[in-house]
Amino acid sequence: MTVRIQSSDLLELKQWMGSEPTVPNGDWFKRFKTGTLAGHGEEVWRTGIAPVPLD
Repeated sequence: MTVRIQSSDLLELKQWMGSEPTVPNGDWFKRFKTGTLAGHGEEVWRTGIAPVPLD
């Protein structure tokens, strides 16, 4: 399954990742306005993300 996200979602993710967030050693989840990012320790699971094509 592919989840389509807007460029504003990617900007929000970029800003969060750029803030060098502290995450726990185990599984974690970060909620955003339109979705949830999952990870384990410093590893971020980035599967299922595809940008919305510009029309």
